[in-house]
Amino acid sequence: VGTRFAISSNGLGDAAVGPDGNVYFTDENGNLLWKVEADGTATSYSFGTALVSGPRGITAGPDGRMWIATHAPDTITAFDIGASTFAPYAIPDPNTDPQD
Repeated sequence: VGTRFAISSNGLGDAAVGPDGNVYFTDENGNLLWKVEADGTATSYSFGTALVSGPRGITAGPDGRMWIATHAPDTITAFDIGASTFAPYAIPDPNTDPQD
């Protein structure tokens, strides 16, 4: 038996459980990160067009942040759960295209 959560998106990508116990989803088409709490509350966080775009793979890091592979401009982006902020880190090789 599963639980269905209503999220308005047309591009949900990868999912990972965060250190806070919530589930995080990438939304490549919406340029969003979604958080779904155990009670079903869904919250979206916008990457913003000036920061990065195309969030894809996601994992929980040992530092308590969520780490997201972002397609443009070839970055790995950290999401600070407590502050609800993004920090992009450039990949030194411009020929990369992070996916997952």
